[in-house]
Amino acid sequence: MSPGFLLIAGVVVVLGLAALVFLVATSGGSDEDAVASIEQALTEIPTDLADGAALGREDAPLTLTLYEDFQCPFCLRFTAEDEPMIVDEYVKTGKVRMEYKQLPILGTESVRAATAAVCAVEQNKFWEFQYRVYLKEAQEGQLSTERLNVGRLSDQNLRQIAQDSGLDLAAYDTCFADPATAEEVATQDREAKQLGVRSTPTFFFNGIPLQGTPVDHDAWREILDQQIAEAEKTPEATETAEATATATAGQ
Repeated sequence: MSPGFLLIAGVVVVLGLAALVFLVATSGGSDEDAVASIEQALTEIPTDLADGAALGREDAPLTLTLYEDFQCPFCLRFTAEDEPMIVDEYVKTGKVRMEYKQLPILGTESVRAATAAVCAVEQNKFWEFQYRVYLKEAQEGQLSTERLNVGRLSDQNLRQIAQDSGLDLAAYDTCFADPATAEEVATQDREAKQLGVRSTPTFFFNGIPLQGTPVDHDAWREILDQQIAEAEKTPEATETAEATATATAGQ
């Protein structure tokens, strides 16, 4: 195994798959590369497919749920390196619907950023907002030097990001101060933890968790293609595969 990679073995019970082993990259592109990639992704958001915190057709065979924290450098890396490919090749073509869930586990600024993101969802500007939050982190060097709760995602900076994302600031301010918004963040956090999610990013395929992260575009394509094929099976075949997977997991 080459340096810079951590081997994570995980049993993935996904419609008949027994076990998959993935490498999680602990090194990769530079902060500058991440900035350039996210800036490009911002210009290519399929806004016609945006539905709050979801992106893609409702009838897509596969739903990819992302549990992320805006201060998480691995979430930043995924957003810069892999998400644009998934959006271009799978979301825009109707194969995958992505759903973003808040799991702010890294401190106060994570919680505040999640709160602001909920307000972006209310105005259907979430995807513009989330790319700009990660862009801010990349510009501040979060990939090369992880720093938490140092003002990068202060309330003032989040409000500026909201403005840059095209949100109505009066509505944003009202939403951000509303206790119901904070409760929504807390609800998403509780739901994630009830599902056993303890780290970010964590990915679910049609509600089934993937342990680990595919290491590159080809690995992502392989797992996505496999899961789409499984999801498109007849209901009878899917039920049989799920029963087999459950039995295997219980052994």
